[in-house]
Amino acid sequence: MSRTTHRLLAVLVEEAAGQVLATPAYAGRGIDRKRFAEANRSDLLLVIARAGTLRGELAERYAADLAADHALLRDLTGPDPAVAEQAAVRLAVDPRALVPAQVRPAPKPAPTVDERRAERAARTLAEVKAARDLARGRLEWATRERDAARQELEAALTDRDEALAVIESLRAQLEVERRRGGDLLHAADVLARAARPAPPDGDPREREQRGRAPSR
Repeated sequence: MSRTTHRLLAVLVEEAAGQVLATPAYAGRGIDRKRFAEANRSDLLLVIARAGTLRGELAERYAADLAADHALLRDLTGPDPAVAEQAAVRLAVDPRALVPAQVRPAPKPAPTVDERRAERAARTLAEVKAARDLARGRLEWATRERDAARQELEAALTDRDEALAVIESLRAQLEVERRRGGDLLHAADVLARAARPAPPDGDPREREQRGRAPSR
């Protein structure tokens, strides 16, 4: 039930409460009309339904609102007392009486053979596209893995070549140092031999005797 409909019903019940409170039985007692209407809602609905003059006044006073609102409120304030009482009873006992009826959508017609074929073809096409996209993604991943492995291999080969070049350079330097070391040892040996004194000739005693012999 919309707020506008609920409010219009409350206004109608309060109008009936005002009529009742204006009677000699309630006059001068200072009763709050709104609280009285809330406490006696069901009875006041029946008052509206059974009081033709009151229904006519309410229908005229709220004609514009009633014309645009729920049909049950128009029945409550309409000229037919029987219809008005039925509306009053329903509004009193059914809290969902003013809830708009839900319109069920018309059932969809059964698909034709061509429509079913088109639907199957669309599903098949969607599955093929999904499989293609999956295969494409796997291929792209494999390509990236291959390129990364190739780059790693090229880097490793470059490192190997550089290492081999360094090793070869070190070998050449080692060979030069070995040659230099051999030449130095040979030169040192020659110099050592040259620096040695010459060995004496014959026996020293013979040299001494030759020195003592008189000359002729």
